[in-house]
Amino acid sequence: MIDKEFDKLISTAIDKDQDLPEGLSCRLDSMIDNLEREEQVNSQSKKSRIVSHLFIWTSSIAACLLISILLLKPQEPRFNDPIQYASLIEDTYSNPKDAAIATEKALAILSEKFNLGIETVNNSKKKIEKVNKDVNNYLNKIK
Repeated sequence: MIDKEFDKLISTAIDKDQDLPEGLSCRLDSMIDNLEREEQVNSQSKKSRIVSHLFIWTSSIAACLLISILLLKPQEPRFNDPIQYASLIEDTYSNPKDAAIATEKALAILSEKFNLGIETVNNSKKKIEKVNKDVNNYLNKIK
């Protein structure tokens, strides 16, 4: 409706070779700018709605696929009877001497690493005690 009024004003001004009414060009410019902004907002909101709907659909499809894969995945056998389960387990060593030697080696490595850790802790403890002693001496001198 407003467009028709502007068109009439412009056409009468052109027909009569008159100047446009004062401020008409500014109002036209601002109106055109406002319409352009509204169009951009509408197009952006449409795009954002399309993207959000697309995201929702793809995530829904992915969730359905994941659930169906998890439901159709073959289950591992569960043994309630310990005898059945024990039949599946095999010993690493068939010779008891070899098993004892391997166990001793593993325990020796464990002991070595554990001793190294204890030594590091003890060294740290000595350093902390030295720092505490220095701090206490300094605080005693201040008093």
